[in-house]
Parts: sequence; C-alpha cells; structure tokens
Amino acid sequence: MPPENLNRFLDNFDPGRRGFLRKIIAGAAFAPPLIASFSLEGPALPSAEATPTPVCSNQTTTIEFFDFADNEYQDNFRGILRAGDINPGTDLAGGGHTSLNFTGNTSSAGSTWLTVFDATTPLPEDACQLTLSADILISKFNNSKGAGLLALFNEATGKKGLALLVLDAGNTDVLQLVTVDQTGKLAVLKSVSLGGGILENVWYRVTMDITDTSEPNVTVTGSVTRHSLATNPNSPLLPPPIGTLALTFTGALPSGVDSTGKVGLVARAVSAVVDSSITNYTIIEAPGS
Repeated sequence: MPPENLNRFLDNFDPGRRGFLRKIIAGAAFAPPLIASFSLEGPALPSAEATPTPVCSNQTTTIEFFDFADNEYQDNFRGILRAGDINPGTDLAGGGHTSLNFTGNTSSAGSTWLTVFDATTPLPEDACQLTLSADILISKFNNSKGAGLLALFNEATGKKGLALLVLDAGNTDVLQLVTVDQTGKLAVLKSVSLGGGILENVWYRVTMDITDTSEPNVTVTGSVTRHSLATNPNSPLLPPPIGTLALTFTGALPSGVDSTGKVGLVARAVSAVVDSSITNYTIIEAPGS
C-alpha cells in the first residue's frame, strides 16, 4: 500500500490502535475498499514458559474491512430482519460515500433491522479479543432512530446477541448496549446520555470491544467519536469520545447470550423513518492479552 493510503486507512482508528495496525499491515497487501484479511503469527512460548491459562484458539490477528463498494455486501453478509430494507449504495446524506443503507419506517411499537457477517466461525474464538467499529450516519430526525454494531448473535430459538446502538432522539440522544432476540426485541443493559450530541447527516465512529472472553467472564466496552470533518467518514477522528460505556459480566452472560456468535450490523427506529448509513465496518480478532 502506498504510504498515503496506509495513513488514510489508519486515520480511521484511534491513536492507541494505529501502531498495532501499522505493524500488522506493514508486510501485507492491503487495498481499501476491497476486503482484506491479515494474519500475524503469535510468538511461540518455550515449553518452560508455558502456562495453563486460556490462550486464543486463533493465534493470529485477523482484520476484515468493508466500505460496501461493489459486491462486498452481497458476497459477505446475510439479512436477518427487514432484509429488503438493507441495501448497499451511497450514503443517504448525498455525500457520495459507499455505504450500507437502512431504510423504511415503523410504528410506535418499534422495529429492528439486522444483518450478519456470514462467516462460518463464530467470533470471538476462545480467549480471543474482538473489536468491531463502523462509521454511522443518521439522515433524518423524527422521534428515536439509529444504528450500531452486533456481536455474539446466535440464530436459534431463545438465543440473543449484544448490540451497541447510537440513537438520535432530539435532545435525549443515547449510546446503548442492548440484547437483541430473534424477533428484534431489545432489552437495555446499559445506557449513556449523549444529550443532543448526535446531529443528522454527520458521520460518527462507533467502536465495540469484547475482551476477557474466558467464560463466564466477558467485558464489553463501547464508544462513539466525532470525525474532524463531520461529513467525511474517512477523515481522522476527533478525540476524546463524546460517549463511552462499559459493561462487565463477572458471572453468567445475560440469558440467551453466548460467549461466541455472529457479528454484524443493526438499526433501530420507534415511530420514525430509520434512514441510516454505515461504512468502514471493521472486524478485528486478536489473541487475548
């Protein structure tokens, strides 16, 4: 990758991750916006240093990156809820950025749009760390609506997943960690007020970290951050985050949520037109620390 392209890609991540990603990418072929996967062999431990503590079953670091150009969505994702209203194109704000668009409306009962990255291996693998991130834009304001990241979702009766949502609701915007079931019903686990911080037709970086995945312990941390150029999802981030939440499960996970599952993207609306766009969706699985 030419240096200018590498720097542009790394600008999508917070400063704490850039050095780590630069080392991974340095010896690999990477050309956004195409799909890219990278592997970095973990260091082998001499037998004298081996310990019985859990280790990541996948001793590599893997990155998947999607800006939903060409056939990236059709080739790699599968719609679960309101699939006909989830389509690739250019962003709904008219900025011309390739994105995945969630459209359609709903009544006061609310509705959920959900699509999964159709990988054969559930994520995260044993004792691995998982980071999901994406740039999210909400096009119109009317009541409560937004979009976010999905993890640990399993398609079976009684099973649920975790979703991190940014919701635009006028002066009561929120960053929420929720469970989502097979029908799209949500249950809030934790919520952080963003006041009126979420503006329409502006891109925000949403990040979800899942660490300490040796059952029954799981730590989930989420954040939402502005871009230096609000209408450009490829511009550098503008720290600090405008909202951060963390939820630690020291015992059993919420009922119906397993420690591994599908990852994906989700949107939500109540008495609103959802009209949200997502781009720069990144999946990083790495050996646990």
